[in-house]
Amino acid sequence: MSSMEEDEEELPKVEFSAFAQALAERIRKNGAITLAEYMDACIPEYYATRNPFGKEGDFTTSPEVSQMFGELIGAWIADLWFQMGSPPKAQIVELGPGNGTLCADLMRALGNWPECRAAMTVHLVENSEGMRRKQAEVLKEYSPAWYDRFEDVPPGTVFLVANEFIDALPIRQYVRKGKKWFEKMVTFNEEKGEFEYVLREEPVELTPPKGYPKPIERDVLEINDLGRAVVENVAKRIRDHGGAALFIDYGLIKPNYGDTMQSYKRHKRVDALRNPGGQDVTADVDFSALVAAAEPYAKVHGPIVQGAFLNALGIDQRAEAICQTATPAQRGLTRLAVRKLTNATDMGAKFKVLGLTMKGADIKPAGFADGDDVSHN
Repeated sequence: MSSMEEDEEELPKVEFSAFAQALAERIRKNGAITLAEYMDACIPEYYATRNPFGKEGDFTTSPEVSQMFGELIGAWIADLWFQMGSPPKAQIVELGPGNGTLCADLMRALGNWPECRAAMTVHLVENSEGMRRKQAEVLKEYSPAWYDRFEDVPPGTVFLVANEFIDALPIRQYVRKGKKWFEKMVTFNEEKGEFEYVLREEPVELTPPKGYPKPIERDVLEINDLGRAVVENVAKRIRDHGGAALFIDYGLIKPNYGDTMQSYKRHKRVDALRNPGGQDVTADVDFSALVAAAEPYAKVHGPIVQGAFLNALGIDQRAEAICQTATPAQRGLTRLAVRKLTNATDMGAKFKVLGLTMKGADIKPAGFADGDDVSHN
């Protein structure tokens, strides 16, 4: 879900759902919960009760903008598959596949290389039963298999894509106050009848990760332990069985402090506590933390901005090829999609791309320049 620098939309109070009422009761009985616990409770409920993607949903992802996004990733995978000696069996793995649009587009692109397409099986990491049903409909010709966790995917050469997956994983926040760190929590204010933030009374022993500046009063440190664990596990799979991975998300390349937890409703930014379970809740990705998690096990490429990555893969050339057989209206939409995906004022700079390949292998993933490599071993 796209992170935009904008003020939150002022919306009227909502009547709490049964889920939100149950969450309030949980807090009454057990006390305030961490932000990670709040997100961990709300996000599954959100995806189980609605389809958030596209114009009629709450946000738009890159695959929903244009088929070119997935097609170029498919070509990226095919190029690496050939560089790796064309392994006869390999896996396409997507984390958080959404509507299945990205996977469908990249698999269709792989059809340009029939031997590569024939080597691939499709594996989807998805918890929501509703989203699984949608994915099954869109991807039925590829007979996908579903898993609750990446660790459950059978071992094998893996080509993994995670687009806007890490941002939806639960975070914890710590606020600097009087030279100490206090964890931010969520409670329920009975008088106001709404959820609100509070700080845990006792400070926590905490040292910011490498690369963070010296903290000052009111700085907010966000930690995504699950995101780091996912990337580490993917890197280990690549080390042990070969393959490559792409993580595409919004966030910062260099670490910094800040409260980035956010929520969108019908493409407008709203208070993240306004309607628990009824709206998206995400946070910016700290790519430096992902690099640190992957580096011991895999060769790291990037992170770089999405616009540079797609331009290097040839999105302009792909757009012109599409325009050759398109109507004037379709040509306009195609060129508009290129601008949206690549312009620095839109998704092109907000979104970053991180690549992983096997250490020691003579492999050069398209889209990344030699100077983009973090690992040089």
